[in-house]
Amino acid sequence: MHLEPLSESEMKLLTTEAWILDRINLKSKINHFLAHIANQYQDHFRDNCHYDELKSWATSGAPKQSRGEFHEQKYPWNVLDYPATFNKNGILAFRTTLIWGKSISLSLLISGDFAWDEGVSQFFTHPQALLVGKEHFWTSDIDRIPLHPMTEASDHYRIIFHQKPTDFEEMQAFFLTSIKELSRSLEAYLKASRVMER
Repeated sequence: MHLEPLSESEMKLLTTEAWILDRINLKSKINHFLAHIANQYQDHFRDNCHYDELKSWATSGAPKQSRGEFHEQKYPWNVLDYPATFNKNGILAFRTTLIWGKSISLSLLISGDFAWDEGVSQFFTHPQALLVGKEHFWTSDIDRIPLHPMTEASDHYRIIFHQKPTDFEEMQAFFLTSIKELSRSLEAYLKASRVMER
């Protein structure tokens, strides 16, 4: 078996205590940040949602965080699924994603029983929203998703807002603005489709 040696710069990282502690501290701060964002999402739905089925769904259940070191291109990542329903009949979920060194995004995932035969594009018309179908339903790296609109015939829809922030305040503002835009459109979609009332 060929053993690939660590480079000088890699050895420096391995033996630099401050860098390791900074990384551990950053992981903890991101976890707290996502928990805070989940609370803000819940407050938004409770205070601004006028469709009872959506408000009940969005303010129940517990936030779920996940993280990993081996993203599609080997970048560390953190994900918050909240509010979210994942079951064998369908998916309705807001997915908040942070990919270290790349970008942040908020996606609305719709599939199965929550997908409407007449589609979703008429409701999600924000110029910065990216609408994709089944092929890129789970693709985390936004750079790998084509920017042209999807074809409407699908039982999987993903509406994405994404950005590469330059500071903490910008990142916070991005998520709050995005949840407001997506939830407003989702409320109109759910009222028209009545998929939550089946």
